[in-house]
Amino acid sequence: MQKGQKLIELDDSALQEELKEQIIDVNKASNDWVAAKEKCVITKSQNDSDIQKAMTDLLLAQIELRKFLGDDIAPKVMPIKERLVLSKYLAHDLEAALTKQKRDNPDSAGSEIFQTVSDIKGRIEIERSNKEQWLDRASWSQRMANNGLLSRSQAESDKSRLQSAEIALNKVMGEMDIFKRFTVEQKVTELWSKVKEAERALERTETQARSKMNADISDMNSKEDIYKQEHSRKLEIDDEISKCVLYAAQTGLVVYYMSEASKWGSGSQQSSINIGEPVKEGQKLMQIPNLSRMQVNAKVHEAMVSRVKGEVLRPTGYTTILQAGFSAGRPLLDAVANVVAVNDVRHEFRDKDFEVLYPGQRVKIRVDAYPSKQFQGRVKTVATVNSQESFFSSDVKLYQTVVSIDGSVMNLKPGMSAQVTILAEESTEEVLTIPIQSVVGSIAMGAKRKCYVLEDGQPKERDIVVGRSNDNKVEVKEGLEEGDTVALNPRPLLDEKSGMKAGTPATRRGAGGPDVDGGGAGGGAAKKWGGKKKGGGMPPDGVPPGGAPGGPGGFNPGGRPNIPGAGKQFNRPEGADLEKKS
Repeated sequence: MQKGQKLIELDDSALQEELKEQIIDVNKASNDWVAAKEKCVITKSQNDSDIQKAMTDLLLAQIELRKFLGDDIAPKVMPIKERLVLSKYLAHDLEAALTKQKRDNPDSAGSEIFQTVSDIKGRIEIERSNKEQWLDRASWSQRMANNGLLSRSQAESDKSRLQSAEIALNKVMGEMDIFKRFTVEQKVTELWSKVKEAERALERTETQARSKMNADISDMNSKEDIYKQEHSRKLEIDDEISKCVLYAAQTGLVVYYMSEASKWGSGSQQSSINIGEPVKEGQKLMQIPNLSRMQVNAKVHEAMVSRVKGEVLRPTGYTTILQAGFSAGRPLLDAVANVVAVNDVRHEFRDKDFEVLYPGQRVKIRVDAYPSKQFQGRVKTVATVNSQESFFSSDVKLYQTVVSIDGSVMNLKPGMSAQVTILAEESTEEVLTIPIQSVVGSIAMGAKRKCYVLEDGQPKERDIVVGRSNDNKVEVKEGLEEGDTVALNPRPLLDEKSGMKAGTPATRRGAGGPDVDGGGAGGGAAKKWGGKKKGGGMPPDGVPPGGAPGGPGGFNPGGRPNIPGAGKQFNRPEGADLEKKS
């Protein structure tokens, strides 16, 4: 398979139909958004007109008040907020303000008050002049009538004219008094009320304008969000359609993906990759492994997983520093382009993004396809939760462990079976060991166990303290001496109610051993094992067999593990002579 070669083509007919419907939804959302934007423009124009009209009404009301009171007094009246304060000002301060204004501007006639007062004063003077004239006329007529030079009726007529002039003068003077006492206050109050009403109308109009505008903007933003959501959905469908044809990202070997659940026949859907088979979103279909950097996918029993240590990394921030260096001192668009560029080549700097603090435990690997060759590797990762197993082994808890093979390897293919031995710990000095099936006990006993030692031809129970162990041997720290003969199969010697089992505690073997059904006649000798070579040791006290996950493992993925050893596994009959590791 070459890079860019077509691998799989999925049926996209349902997506094409969904895309057609989505295009309609996108166009409708776009029209709604455009209409909402136009409505905002119309509302803004209408609000401007309403506000301008309200401001004009206020200005006209202020002009009317200034026209009546004048430019000096009107500014003092306009800021008044309450009717009682206005009445108090008109009753006590208006007369003094008018007098001062008249004194400061004797020739000014810039207000209706002065014009009206002047008009009334003029008519008072006219009526007073008429009264004086008729007073003289009535006096003359009376004298003439007394001398017989004028008739009595003519004298009475002139006297009536004098009385009429006095009435007219009193009427005009009363008009002046009414104007000062009532008309001024009435007119000022009316004009002041119009100004205040115009101010409230302006404030009301501005508030209504803001409310309308906010509502329309909110509706426009909502329509925009709907459009963006629908458009984003359309892009997602386009992307899904484009993904219906899968191309090779690199040159290599294509491997059909099979989940752990499918291997054991469980799961809601089998991962069968065939023509016409349905697929679901997020389902893995195939993998293109890097054949030069292979890994073993092994499983570790829960009794040993605590002793397996994977690779420990610390982030160096190399890519972040590189990205910051590219973006320093550059415009925003260039900085964004640099971020995209760095993300595109991030995989090239993957090895520099982390610093290895601990490389992981060493591993020896044997592949079934190449039984004569032993590979070296390291533990990369250990799963924190157990893997899903088959129904028939649901009580077995196994943890997935990924082991990387050192160096560049060739001719290995995904799916090959492998056996791994993790070198969990080592012993730097000789230790006393006995066959693993000779030990009896339970987890509750901790590091203390029991075995049966042949004394005078009879098996005797003896308390021992165990230490490290592997598949074949277990270290005895206390209770035995070198050369003691122990029973290889102590099961027939156990009481059924004792609750103890034969075999190394906390392992999958339980009471099983090579000679579990062979009766109690066999025997093994306590031997001294040891050496300085790395990997020749056993796990810490009471945790056999050393946390060393075993094969058969698999590359993609591995098989079920066996019980591994904490070092080299020795194949020899139980009870053999003392043997040293080279």
